[in-house]
Amino acid sequence: MTGGAVAVLGETGKNFAAGMSGGVAYVYDPENTLADRVKIQSVTVFHRRFTRRLRSSFTWTVENARTGI
Repeated sequence: MTGGAVAVLGETGKNFAAGMSGGVAYVYDPENTLADRVKIQSVTVFHRRFTRRLRSSFTWTVENARTGI
């Protein structure tokens, strides 16, 4: 991913974030195990429960996507 954004609501595989540059990944990690699977050289990991940007992205998607949500 280059310059994009993704929200991951399930588990990630090994080497998560390999190949990312300039993007943002919001990862739901209730077991706090992401650090064991992330390619740490590619990203900076911040621990937050919820961010305004993620909430606004979901809100925009629900309001504007034509998926019938």
